[in-house]
Amino acid sequence: MCQAISPGTLSKVESGPSRKQSWIKPIPLAALLPLLPFLPSSFYLNRGYTVWFHLCSLAYIPTRSAFLRKFVVLQGVAICAGWYAAIVNEYISDGNFCHALYRNMPQSLVDQIVVQHEDRYEMRNTNTAWVYKFLCHVVDILGHPVIVYIFWRIHKSYGETWKDLLSWPVIIMAWHFSRLWSLVHSVYNKGTWDFWYFGHDVYVLNDTSVYLTAYIAEGLCFGAAVTWKLLFEGLVISEDPVVLSDLVQMESKAAKEDPKPMLVHSESACSTSSIMG
Repeated sequence: MCQAISPGTLSKVESGPSRKQSWIKPIPLAALLPLLPFLPSSFYLNRGYTVWFHLCSLAYIPTRSAFLRKFVVLQGVAICAGWYAAIVNEYISDGNFCHALYRNMPQSLVDQIVVQHEDRYEMRNTNTAWVYKFLCHVVDILGHPVIVYIFWRIHKSYGETWKDLLSWPVIIMAWHFSRLWSLVHSVYNKGTWDFWYFGHDVYVLNDTSVYLTAYIAEGLCFGAAVTWKLLFEGLVISEDPVVLSDLVQMESKAAKEDPKPMLVHSESACSTSSIMG
């Protein structure tokens, strides 16, 4: 016999942002790729990796891409790990607390915090400077962990977990996207093909060894993701293939599920329409 479904159950299943009707049809993620050559170079050349991360986050708005939201979460976790590890390293090695943060903010904020001399700099110690320092931390938190948290909440609203997020395509593409950032800036600024960029063209830093700390922390994040996959799932080619077709499957599945309310599963073979009888 078919199981009776209460109105409360139906409202619970159909609620949530992932199951509501949308008046705007999502744009396929692949449709944005031909537009990349028209993106102004000032958006991505000699821009911090966080800027690239923000561009990916913005691309989710018109696409609502299942792959992209998972990509942003994993990439965001790795960025946060690398960035805050670099800040800690700077404090331990030089005794400078968040100087890298203050000196790489928009110039309007930097001018209120930093006094730049010909061969050195110093931090202002005025009440106004402390207000702007606090503002820098607010911007930093909003631009890093808050974005990651928002996308994690979106991910969970689709009923998905860490297991769904840590797919091989997401891990591999996120790692190579990071290497692409380094490669682009190495070629552009130094004319060398380096997959780990070190230089002063992008960030204002006292020492480029900060990059090494960030890369190690980032690598540990991706290493943990790969280790988790291998230990608990293995390299299951049939279910989670490391091929581009899995990205297409991921996107097509999300496109089918997104605008429709989720049907309630019954252990019997009867359809949900039988509750009307």
